[in-house]
Amino acid sequence: MSLQSFEAVIFDMDGLLLDSERISFNTFRETLKQFNLKEDNELFYQMIGKDERSWRKLLKESLSDKIDTDKFARVWSDLYQREISKPIPVKDGAEALLTYLKELKMVTAVATSTKTKMAKEKLKNAGLLESFDLIIGGDQVKKGKPHPDIYLLVAERLSVNPQRCLALEDSENGVKSAVSAKMSVIQIPDMVQLSEELKKLGHTILGSLEDVVGYDFVSKKTIN
Repeated sequence: MSLQSFEAVIFDMDGLLLDSERISFNTFRETLKQFNLKEDNELFYQMIGKDERSWRKLLKESLSDKIDTDKFARVWSDLYQREISKPIPVKDGAEALLTYLKELKMVTAVATSTKTKMAKEKLKNAGLLESFDLIIGGDQVKKGKPHPDIYLLVAERLSVNPQRCLALEDSENGVKSAVSAKMSVIQIPDMVQLSEELKKLGHTILGSLEDVVGYDFVSKKTIN
């Protein structure tokens, strides 16, 4: 079983297609400094893959006793927006994989927790927007990742069975979302190490998007 066996391939964006999680992380740390707060990598890691409503809630639960979290979010957002106005590096293997899928005439989509408008801007700046048939952002569903809603919506819009879709993710929340939607899942970890609990989901874990093209889902290995 190979890529040709699927009817659609669905990509996460930040940390999977674009090397943007590090930008988010660095601006988060800078915002902590501006508010005279100590570094809190664990809090940031918990927010990875969540939509804006969810990470704002987590931020409030964690820091509201110390600061105005709405102001914190505004400062962080301003710093982040300034950085992503510059070209965002594309992750290794992304362009080659997308070219290969185009040659296969494979349907491709993006399912990202980022708001749709911003996601399209990011992908356009990276030269990847035209590679996708559909872009769905976290603002289009009531429940973001790790709930399955966004992946189910993508499948519905594409008129494909979720079980005939391959989802590519980097984060724990994203993997849980796609697995809950009954999709085949490949995870390319980015900034956060995999937990033992996540490994129990039985999804495929690869080191890079470069490994996806030759991956055989039966033998569970990449065939060059």
